[in-house]
Amino acid sequence: MTERHLQPLLHDLVGVVHAPTSALGDAAGQLRPQGVQGVFHADARVLSRAELRLDEREPESIDRKSVV
Repeated sequence: MTERHLQPLLHDLVGVVHAPTSALGDAAGQLRPQGVQGVFHADARVLSRAELRLDEREPESIDRKSVV
């Protein structure tokens, strides 16, 4: 039997909506070219990848839970 690759669940993503445009990315704010991530305008994907790198490294995300 072949292995199925399922999309990440929507609740694992961060969404931003300013109708009719919306964006879905990971918790670090990156838009990766996998699953349903990307920027959509009127139900059409207009951007599938936007990853920020500094000196070939991704910046660390700041989590409110880790701030004391």
